Amino acid sequence: MNVTSALAISRNRAWRLAGALVLIMAVGLVSYVPAQPVRADTLTLVPNAAGDVTGIADIVGSTYGYQACALDDADTTYVFDATNTAWEYDLYNLQDSAVAGTISNVTVYVKARSVSTPTRNNVNTVIKTNGVEYRGTATQTTTSYALYSTSYNTNPNTSAAWTWTQVNALQAGVELTECKTTGGTSTRETRCTYVYIVVTYTPAVEDISNLPTTYNFGTMSQGGVVATGLTYFSVTNNGSTAIDITIVGTDLTGGVTWTLGSTLGTDQYTLYAGLEGGSYSIQVTTVATTLKSNLAVSATQRWGLSLTAPSEFTDDTPKSGSVTLTAVAI
Repeated sequence: MNVTSALAISRNRAWRLAGALVLIMAVGLVSYVPAQPVRADTLTLVPNAAGDVTGIADIVGSTYGYQACALDDADTTYVFDATNTAWEYDLYNLQDSAVAGTISNVTVYVKARSVSTPTRNNVNTVIKTNGVEYRGTATQTTTSYALYSTSYNTNPNTSAAWTWTQVNALQAGVELTECKTTGGTSTRETRCTYVYIVVTYTPAVEDISNLPTTYNFGTMSQGGVVATGLTYFSVTNNGSTAIDITIVGTDLTGGVTWTLGSTLGTDQYTLYAGLEGGSYSIQVTTVATTLKSNLAVSATQRWGLSLTAPSEFTDDTPKSGSVTLTAVAI
């Protein structure tokens, strides 16, 4: 039933895709070209579970220390030390990040105060990364809540830039001791009400290009297959981070619509994608599926499409549709 003449289209119930199956790039959400230079952003993460050390036994307003230090609520909930001349400390697990980009700094903050004017250093920050604890510089509080912090431009364990895996595994906490060694215990309290970290990062730029942008599948017969070749298209990662690329198709419009399906049928077609050196093994549907995993920055992947016409179709009106590629930072 293959036809080569336009005059034979109607008689043989074949059709010609006069336009093209147009490949377009998704923009706006996860695949975009920034209109302006990307600027640094920040992410705040607070405690959500106890960490490896729960050394501060005195807790007010909450059952657990991490709960008391997850909110900036002054003396409503806090942990404190008033009876021990030695240091006591807690470590807390933190919320996981859900962003991507290049990390330039991680700073741990504790918000603390003392009941009386201190006569000694009584507060410090503490973190745990890659199984090792690191402390800031101990300092004296005041009798009003204030923030005390330690900044890390790099991971102190590796001396290299922080990774998101390290941030997600990071524990942060506070170390306290009584603010003075004389007087009643109620006058020696050092309190901490809030612990959190701030991650400074440059957001990842997810930007892809694909050439060429169209393909004309030409004249097709019922159940006929036309493929572009596995090197026809080239998708390039123009962004600042490695990406996964997903692919999604659409129904073909023009006259009676051809539905994109998983099997052939009347006015229902199938579409497969494949990568260079492979086969057309990736079924394209109206739900996004992975075309290419872990495409490195500046790397290019060649690929192609294979379209199978419906087993039967109703009209010979030219059809057109689209395929969308989307970049997702990893």
